[in-house]
Amino acid sequence: MEWISVEDRLPVGDKENLIICLDDISDFGHPYTSNEAQSIAFYSNGHWWDAAFPEAHKEDNIIADVTHWQPLPEPPIKDKNLNEDNRRLI
Repeated sequence: MEWISVEDRLPVGDKENLIICLDDISDFGHPYTSNEAQSIAFYSNGHWWDAAFPEAHKEDNIIADVTHWQPLPEPPIKDKNLNEDNRRLI
């Protein structure tokens, strides 16, 4: 996947995205400052929302200064020929 500038395009729908932002990111309620941080968020109602709290559309969960984003890849498909220990079945 390629990074998409928020100036070029914004995501459609409430899917989670990998983002780059120039903002204070909250780590379990304790903000820390970073010049450039990555996080998982979704875009809805004109804001980037912290995906760790998807049920809470509260101001505390808004991530500001997002510069780039990209969709998350699809999860891997489990090989039906592997058991629960990821060993190949005969």
